[in-house]
Amino acid sequence: MTLTDSMMQKFLEPGLWFYKTYQPMTDISKMVYELSVKNGVPVTVLSSCNTRIQQSIIAMVKKDCIDAACNENERNWLEQEMSEYNTHGFFFHPQEMNDYVENGSFWSNYVHFNDEEWLNFSCCPYNVVIIEDIHVLCDYEGETDLANTLPLLQADAIERNKTVVVFLLDNASEIIAHFIESHLFY
Repeated sequence: MTLTDSMMQKFLEPGLWFYKTYQPMTDISKMVYELSVKNGVPVTVLSSCNTRIQQSIIAMVKKDCIDAACNENERNWLEQEMSEYNTHGFFFHPQEMNDYVENGSFWSNYVHFNDEEWLNFSCCPYNVVIIEDIHVLCDYEGETDLANTLPLLQADAIERNKTVVVFLLDNASEIIAHFIESHLFY
């Protein structure tokens, strides 16, 4: 996933956005990578697969580092050094890669993983919130009907200056389909 200019613009527009996907973990990882690693935008991620997302992002950063090598010798050396991470859990060289290890500074400064089973804005320290599944929204402020929840959530997100991107794996019911279609991310 490469974030287009129109997608980047939507991150500046508080509210509720939906992203249709067939592979949510891969797309969430790519979105966080593009936003946080490439553009320095801090995000909160509500997902049940935080470790998988984190490992995927580390793999993308490792690939970037290796791809930036000046020649074949440096590339081979970097690949060897990067493989040490799998054994030791940290990088000897290049040391800046340690920002991305499990407890590295990148995760505390740019990506906050939230294990909550529902959306609570007070637990989302950053203005961009990425949600793995629409079912996280099913019990928002005591409201369990998504048809009523989505407009309420939209208003709250705007009021709190939060951009919320919800990944959709399956088709939405017809009751909420119109709301979702008018709030598609791409």
